[in-house]
Amino acid sequence: MPEINDNEVGATLINVFKIDPDNQQPIIDEIQENVESMGDLPGFVSFSLHRSLGGERIVNYVLFESQEAFGAIRDSCDWEEQMSDVMATAEPDRRFYEVVLTHESSK
Repeated sequence: MPEINDNEVGATLINVFKIDPDNQQPIIDEIQENVESMGDLPGFVSFSLHRSLGGERIVNYVLFESQEAFGAIRDSCDWEEQMSDVMATAEPDRRFYEVVLTHESSK
């Protein structure tokens, strides 16, 4: 399971997809198909996918060693082309974030 902390990963990409609830599972299936090829790419750390319970959002949380690593991955593979069906049916909001705080249960 990916671990979120404030000192290990250089770049955190969070992408919120606004979608039609009827398309949630097909979009998840397509993202899952496409992301499996990322595992061996240099600079890739982890990928987590979340779905809203109401069906209107999908959020992915991707960790890279750096923003440059993300750029190299984006430029070296046909990720945008592979995701064209998703992009046609979803409104993505992709941004890089910096972890400023993590807190765990003391249990």
